[in-house]
Amino acid sequence: MPTDDSHATAAPSAPHRRPLNKVREIRRKVGQGADARALVNELKNRSVRSDAIAALAYAVWQIEGELLAHRNGDRSVPKPSVLGGQRQVIETALSHLERIDHEELENRLRAVPPLRSAPNHLSAMVMQHLGGVSFQKDLRRLLQEDGLATDAIHPPNDAGFAWARGAGLIPAPDAAVEEMLGRGDEEFVAAMLKDAADPGFLPDHPLIAERRLGLDGAAKQQARLRNGKAEERISRIPRERRTREHFHSLQQAYQRAGMLALRQKQSKATLAASRLAALKLRRSTQFMRLRADYLQRAAELAAQRDPALWQAVLGTVITHQRHCPEVSKAFPCAECAPELATAIKNARKPASAPVPQQTPPAPESTPAVAHAEGHRASNPEPAAEGPSAAETRPRDDALLVAVSASANDRSSTVGLAWVAEDGQSGAATDHAGNLQEARLLALSRAVADQDDTDLPLDLIVTDDHTRQVAMQLLRQRRGQAPVVETEFPSVRDLLRYLVGQSGRVRVLSGQVAEHHAELVREATQLAKFALDSVRGGRTQRDLHREMEAIAERLGATEAVHFVSPHERAFDPVVRRQGQDQRWKQVLHADHLAKAIFPVPDRIQDDLRKLHPGVGLRLTLIHRSPTCPGEKKLLQLRATAGDGALRLDSADWPEDFFPGIQIECTWQPGRRSFIAKTFRLGNPRRVGDREVGYDYDPMAYTRGTAPGGFDARPRQELSVEDWVLRTMQILGYLDADGRAVLAEEALDRNLVELGFPADQLHLVTTAVKRLLQQGRIERVQGSLRPDGRPIYPPIRRLPSVDLLSFQPKVVELPRTKSRRRPNPFVERRAHYVSGFVRRLPRGARASDEAREAHAEAQRRAQIANDGPLKPGYTFVRKHRRRS
Repeated sequence: MPTDDSHATAAPSAPHRRPLNKVREIRRKVGQGADARALVNELKNRSVRSDAIAALAYAVWQIEGELLAHRNGDRSVPKPSVLGGQRQVIETALSHLERIDHEELENRLRAVPPLRSAPNHLSAMVMQHLGGVSFQKDLRRLLQEDGLATDAIHPPNDAGFAWARGAGLIPAPDAAVEEMLGRGDEEFVAAMLKDAADPGFLPDHPLIAERRLGLDGAAKQQARLRNGKAEERISRIPRERRTREHFHSLQQAYQRAGMLALRQKQSKATLAASRLAALKLRRSTQFMRLRADYLQRAAELAAQRDPALWQAVLGTVITHQRHCPEVSKAFPCAECAPELATAIKNARKPASAPVPQQTPPAPESTPAVAHAEGHRASNPEPAAEGPSAAETRPRDDALLVAVSASANDRSSTVGLAWVAEDGQSGAATDHAGNLQEARLLALSRAVADQDDTDLPLDLIVTDDHTRQVAMQLLRQRRGQAPVVETEFPSVRDLLRYLVGQSGRVRVLSGQVAEHHAELVREATQLAKFALDSVRGGRTQRDLHREMEAIAERLGATEAVHFVSPHERAFDPVVRRQGQDQRWKQVLHADHLAKAIFPVPDRIQDDLRKLHPGVGLRLTLIHRSPTCPGEKKLLQLRATAGDGALRLDSADWPEDFFPGIQIECTWQPGRRSFIAKTFRLGNPRRVGDREVGYDYDPMAYTRGTAPGGFDARPRQELSVEDWVLRTMQILGYLDADGRAVLAEEALDRNLVELGFPADQLHLVTTAVKRLLQQGRIERVQGSLRPDGRPIYPPIRRLPSVDLLSFQPKVVELPRTKSRRRPNPFVERRAHYVSGFVRRLPRGARASDEAREAHAEAQRRAQIANDGPLKPGYTFVRKHRRRS
């Protein structure tokens, strides 16, 4: 069983050490088969109970961290079935011990002896009843002038040391405690979290304990947020690359949350003791004298303002106590003050005036309507207490979408999902304070994901309270901040998608969910998948498979995302490794033609600091049969102002082509770049060109258009070439390099590129020839409101005929290198690891290849965690001869 060593540096005398030692003992006994009853019987004695409760609270979080570590690949911890059984035993024992502790505290509070006596201050109590607000103000001012709290003489039922300190009944704490108590709530919560990482940072004092328990909710929320971030960090690391350090970091986050729970349980025990001591002080003669003294002083101030009232009170009290038998008891006339105050008030009341006739109330059938900001509307809507008829029935022209969220009590990480009736779905993870916020996030995510279409949306949510809050957001004016209070910036940022969208988006009531139970069930299941994909229960591959299964069950196909001619299809992601910065990027046709070395914006910021025209070095690592050696040293020069780099000494190698991918490294200390190409397993013929290096299909399609990269004069292009050129340059591209263009838009795009307008009558014949030759094809798609094509077509959107072009891809055998072999290197047979290979157009991977790919993923033989994409196959590990 893993032991907790994250707090081993604390002093041995620290109060948290005893519970931590008890944790090891408890987990050892539970691991040996002890049940909850046995634990309770052993730990219920008062001498060990408080430490046991703190230890059990820590153990629950510790086990939760081990469970998550196992789900994420750590096999050094026990199996989930074992850990789950231990957690159930420990949680049951914790619940029973806390109930025993609470019952004993109540018994000890009831056993405190009552107050013996109190001074006779009946006149002051009567003035308190008659003085009202003025008397209370005088009383508060007197207390504040003497440095006491305003509730010093009126303690709450659960008063503790904080009240006793405010009443001056106990000495002031030392400077360290005073400094901590003077911090704001956010600073104190931060100190609580630091104390969880470094126990003993917060002093162990009753006043500190009371403050800690008052901020328990805020501290737990911050702990849940940190746990969620730890889960998110490890989920971003490929499963096969996760190390013991990663698992330890995840468990450490949960152990710190456990230490926070342990310290809070200790504070609760301290608070119980302080409540007992405070109750004894409240029932002391010292406190009753203090209370009577301040009431008497406030009564004297009231007497100065109204001497006649004071004389009436004194006369009435003297007359009453001559005959009242309660005056001789320990608490003289303690219950008589209200009766005397009422008698004095009635005696001083003037003669009664005629009662004015009241206006009859409005009939109940016309209730008043509250309007925002106090303005009255000319056409008021009914109050939104229940769903209207329109909110219980979907609109005919709207897309029906079910949304759901999944949360966990011990982490801020939440799973969000939406499923549309046409089979489209979306899933994500985020952070939220509670399940209410998570559901609102799911609603906002559904709207945000449909932001590129003007389709009306009808959203189904099963929680009525969430629906009402969402409707308030939808009715807000655009530009206003969301009305929901939250501590998570991501929640506020995402909720803005709901603000002001009442015309397009509606949130339907739970009654609709009964008629669309399947849709709601799919969304609920997908939200759980999304949460499990981060917490380790499932992988991202499982999540993608579930989304594909949902689309299949609902009879839908996934629409292909197309990139417009004006969008950047490849945005480099720069990662820092020490002082160096590394990224992958694509070389486009203009980069090759103009001998430009492009760099991301983040690198350009460094280059702009250099003097214009300064020389830089580029080391190109490129294995080419036409070039001797693998390294080539090129000189670069920065162009003033724009941070662009141009090759000074030579051009790019002759076998570079549009779309080739290079991995780049910037070394600012040496003012040098390193660029490296990657050879494909086998070369391919893409279109009419042989390609032997890793490339981006989208950039390849754009850069190899007729009349483009090959620099043929425009006037030599045939009409068929003009059609292909237009489709490749101005068409919409998918990730596989397919270019589509609406057939009705072909003519105007041809003219835009320079095709003679007087020859447009030849285009129809050219398109027919290209279709007959199989170089392009005609497909049916849909058109979004912004003009972007969609393929396959989507219901509710207008259909359109699309022309589709995709270069044919043919695998070629590896040719022998033209480079002379090294005579000093012995060539032997060797094994080749499994790899993914692109198939010719129209071909599909066999079931055997899919199973081999999945098996390689399970054995961590390949880094890719996603499913095998259409158009690709998998080659098993095999022996290659010399």
